[in-house]
Amino acid sequence: MKKLLLIIFALLVAGAGFYYISGLLVPSRAEAPRALVSYSAGSLFIQAEQPAGNTNTNKISAFDLTITSSAGGNITAVGTPLTYPGGDASIFTQIIAPSGLPGTRVRFAYVIQRPTAELPVAIRIPITTNAPGGVTLATGSLQEVVGYIPSGTGNSYVVVASTGPSPTSVQGGSFTIEVGTRGVLEFAIKDSLAPTSTPVPGVTNTPRPGASNTPRPQPTTTPFPHVTSPPINTNTPQIRFALVLESAVNFPEIKVRVKVTDLVAAITPAANQPQDTCRQPGHAQMFYENVQMVADGSGVWRPKPGAPFTKGGTVYYISTDGWLPLVDTQAGRAYAIALKGPKHRSQRMVDTVLLQSGQHPNHDFDWTGLPLAPGDLPDPNSGNRQDCTVNTLDLSRIEGLLAATDTTSLAIADVNFDGVVNGNDISKVVGTLSTKPDDD
Repeated sequence: MKKLLLIIFALLVAGAGFYYISGLLVPSRAEAPRALVSYSAGSLFIQAEQPAGNTNTNKISAFDLTITSSAGGNITAVGTPLTYPGGDASIFTQIIAPSGLPGTRVRFAYVIQRPTAELPVAIRIPITTNAPGGVTLATGSLQEVVGYIPSGTGNSYVVVASTGPSPTSVQGGSFTIEVGTRGVLEFAIKDSLAPTSTPVPGVTNTPRPGASNTPRPQPTTTPFPHVTSPPINTNTPQIRFALVLESAVNFPEIKVRVKVTDLVAAITPAANQPQDTCRQPGHAQMFYENVQMVADGSGVWRPKPGAPFTKGGTVYYISTDGWLPLVDTQAGRAYAIALKGPKHRSQRMVDTVLLQSGQHPNHDFDWTGLPLAPGDLPDPNSGNRQDCTVNTLDLSRIEGLLAATDTTSLAIADVNFDGVVNGNDISKVVGTLSTKPDDD
């Protein structure tokens, strides 16, 4: 029988979350590569130790960590893990959600079901804390960082219910974990025959939709743990904002584009204007793209702490407390700000604002009174291009996908996020078309 690497979790009906079955992950004293865990400047870093002369041999495919804050403070937020230095959050599958927030002790676990060539050698996890000394690994807790599966394919983790006996196991690869001078904890992961117990509903080893077998570039010479994105000047204006999406009934993570227009520079006519100002910034404009947003239970989205975004192809990061640095803007100048949602028209949120240095209180915007209207849908026949106009072409895309529930179709035409393309979506786009078809 084909061997698969396996982490067993027990699903507790009366409790919340998943927990490891005791004994499946056991101490090991064999020699093993190390995983170095450190905390610096609002982020927890995990780095796989590499052999001499090779910086891309040992990889990370899973981790289960419990962290604790220094005396006198709490951990208030744990962001989505990111590959380091690339900043890719899409490869991580959450197994244990951060628990106990805000609090002094938080546990979280993720797996990365990717071919070995695509696994990261280093990971950055944004941590928000009001503790002056940051965070460390909690003593008395099992701390697990797992390498690639020696005899598996695609590092496919199988998560199963706790019924039945534990499968017979053999020793697999392991990492050591070191934190400062606290000593060394070493644990091993088991490489086991696949169990016959019933899988937990909704948690499988099915590859992530859209996953590719194309190897991802891995860092080779970048020093650790210094972040490779360009530094943010302390005087760079930053904004924090809250928004809502018109007609949304569910509240998934989304990405928005923030467009900032320099109102002084815009007075001077442009010498050359891009042909497509929907996809490229026009004269005196700057695009901050792929800004990740997370919603609370009431459907109010805010920037995701620690998440990456891009400007001009360069990756930057939202701060650990949710502030978006407006790179290349200047304090003391007047700007206009617009937002564009994933299936929405671009909407002017602020006509004029005099930006100040840093995280100024006047830059903390509540835009929930200006919901983003749906209608500018991605065109699957042109690389999901949007044209910044709501028209009959958008309606025809919905009509062509009626009753669809697959992920690709929902990403194009499910404008109210109810999990099906139907007449509700048509009515929402008709509403936008009849009142405000053009972008800002």
